[in-house]
Amino acid sequence: MEIENGYQIIGRDWATFSTYPDTWTETEQITNKVAADILKISNLDILAGCCAFNSKIGKTIIQNSKEILTDVEWPLICNQQNIELNYVSVSFLIFEYKYNQGRNDYNWQGYIPRLKLALQALRIFKKYDF
Repeated sequence: MEIENGYQIIGRDWATFSTYPDTWTETEQITNKVAADILKISNLDILAGCCAFNSKIGKTIIQNSKEILTDVEWPLICNQQNIELNYVSVSFLIFEYKYNQGRNDYNWQGYIPRLKLALQALRIFKKYDF
């Protein structure tokens, strides 16, 4: 894909995704499954937080973006605007505990914020009338 023609979603491959705590992977699988169904992209990881696009598409996104969870919203904006979506998975987005210290990622309490994030994503999907 040429960046000038579309929006590139950059996600984690399975080996990389499995470096994350269960509280992340189990809850993100919900959002990823819904996103894959809506956007018609199999094995999609929409929550890695990485993407690429040109300035023209960036202007379209800026004009339409209203959500905090941009990982989910921006591809939906592009889909709604008939901008080509593409997906690639990479191996360099591993979970680094040192950058996530102080959170409850490894016990049951870690599910609370992650489930809230999944619910927020589902609400965004619903706003885009899917």
